[in-house]
Amino acid sequence: MNMTIRRAVFLLCLFLLPASSFALLKGSHVKASLVSEVESIQPGTPFWVAIRLEMQPKWHTYWKNPGESGAPTEVSWQLPEGFKAGPLIWPTPIKIELPPVVSYGYEDEVLLLTQIFPPAVFRDTRPLTLKAQVDWLECEVVCIPGQAEVSLTLPLLITSPKPHIEWQERFSRTRFQWPLESSEWSVLASSTRDGFRLTVNSPKNPPDKPADLLFFAEDPNVIAYAAPQKFTPTPQGGTLDLFKSEASTSPVTYLRGVLVTSLGWRGPASEKALSINAPVSKSEGVSPTSLWPGSLQETRPGRRIAWALLLAFIGGFILNLMPCVLPVISLKILNFIQQTSGHSKKIAQHGWVFAAGVIVSFWALAGLLIALRASGQQIGWGFQMQNPFFVGFLFVLFLLLALNLFGLFEIGTKLIQLAGVTKGKSGFAGSFLNGVLATIVATPCTAPFMGVALGFALAQPPLVSFLVFTSLGLGMSFPYILLSSRPAFLKWVPKPGPWMIKFKSLMGVFLLATAFWLGWILYLQLVPKQENTLQTNQRGGIWEPFSEERVKELRNQGRIVFVDFTAAWCLTCQVNERVVLNSEVVSQAFKGKNIAMLKADWTSHDEKITLALQKFGRSGVPFYVLYPSAADSPPITLPEILTNTIVLDAISKIQ
Repeated sequence: MNMTIRRAVFLLCLFLLPASSFALLKGSHVKASLVSEVESIQPGTPFWVAIRLEMQPKWHTYWKNPGESGAPTEVSWQLPEGFKAGPLIWPTPIKIELPPVVSYGYEDEVLLLTQIFPPAVFRDTRPLTLKAQVDWLECEVVCIPGQAEVSLTLPLLITSPKPHIEWQERFSRTRFQWPLESSEWSVLASSTRDGFRLTVNSPKNPPDKPADLLFFAEDPNVIAYAAPQKFTPTPQGGTLDLFKSEASTSPVTYLRGVLVTSLGWRGPASEKALSINAPVSKSEGVSPTSLWPGSLQETRPGRRIAWALLLAFIGGFILNLMPCVLPVISLKILNFIQQTSGHSKKIAQHGWVFAAGVIVSFWALAGLLIALRASGQQIGWGFQMQNPFFVGFLFVLFLLLALNLFGLFEIGTKLIQLAGVTKGKSGFAGSFLNGVLATIVATPCTAPFMGVALGFALAQPPLVSFLVFTSLGLGMSFPYILLSSRPAFLKWVPKPGPWMIKFKSLMGVFLLATAFWLGWILYLQLVPKQENTLQTNQRGGIWEPFSEERVKELRNQGRIVFVDFTAAWCLTCQVNERVVLNSEVVSQAFKGKNIAMLKADWTSHDEKITLALQKFGRSGVPFYVLYPSAADSPPITLPEILTNTIVLDAISKIQ
């Protein structure tokens, strides 16, 4: 988001505030003034002035790249005739963390220096006044635009300008906070699967070794601001691994910004920051957190899209095996059995119509997701299952379908068609609606490979998003297209007969179980949620509610943290929890390493959990993250389907 858009958003927020709030906004928490390093001006001799911003405790202003939120300070000069102002020189910022947002800015006080160039000849010898319009954004938890007109009058003298005793030392201290423009240290930038790596090498032999490194990106939407930056010492210096921003839409050719080390680039007492503008070379290294080598971390957009389409197709295919979809798949199997006595051409047509129902439904979901996200809603895959009205509708629908299969009554034509067991002339409407229903009940599940593809799709332009969702629909409907298009495969399907009555009753049991499951979800959504409550599993393990603040607090205590992103409507999540996470062997491993267990319950809409998922490029559950105890170590992500071996191997790799 560029500066103009940020300012427009904040002004819009102010406009929407109730009138009673304007009394609060009149008082500024930041004081602006214009100060000079010299007491007088000499014709033709440049001199330095500064915009001084004094901030009240807990309030801050922003750097030239404000990070995930905010807006940089702007200065519009009004100078006497013949005067010119140089650019603002920005001191090294600090990281300002207000989870889940990380920004770059300043606290307490900052001097933004500018060099003024006076003309060589003055028409008037009277004192001259410099003026500037200063606009800034001041934030604590809320943000308020600030504005001031500052001025400074200086006398004109023919002799050399006299330093200003009060401000000379402050200007010198500020210059010490400027990043060095060059250094004997070499800084190389390369791309990795997850982002970038900065490699610094010492000019000395034996080499100096930085104790730490921290990078402030000058360009927006290059690195993930809130993601950990992993520093690793090397024999010649060190490396710093950075995660790429999810908002990045084009290849990054240069890493521009400020690289900070606490030891200083010229020794312990020297400048801590170094300005870099390093070309990014391609690296062949594979990050340990990459889910598929060379896939969605490709720097070439065409290949990234191709990988996303492939992963979406595979994920859609596997979706047929997930527990969320099985009740509706049973209806389709029943439909195929009834069609085996028909013509092969007609059977193929039913398969394609079913596929059309799936694909059109995925298009509708894609359009709705894109529209809601564009309006500022933080939602993800399966968002409709967070709505109790939608869950209530599905509960009634599946209950009626189950009772129909039990033969208790015959329901209307539309629902019979929806169940895919119509005996109408063609039944095409039933096949299409069966595909729609299969898609609807598939959304609570995230199959392997599917989570990565969906996270990528929702961060892309609409056309790419629709292509990924189309590939997902094709993957899900592919088995039915194949089965219906090749009549030879139907020989494996049993012929219709009396046994179908019992089979229909068995399918009714599946649907009835699904209806009761939906009723349980509806109950959980309607009962008020108890905040900050602990949950205990059958092995005595305690699950805490998830929050970014709690993760940070536990890691600061030296604890390993495991986060389970789950929802009651996600059957895969429930299976993973009961079979793996609550198993004796995994529970003992958690206790043995004193691993803190946090549960991010997404059953109902929770914007914080949605944002946390988006940080990892995900848009749905299940999702699992293992945070090492060291705050600078990157988290480890686990696959959607867990086994005891997968969890134990991940635990064994961390400290």
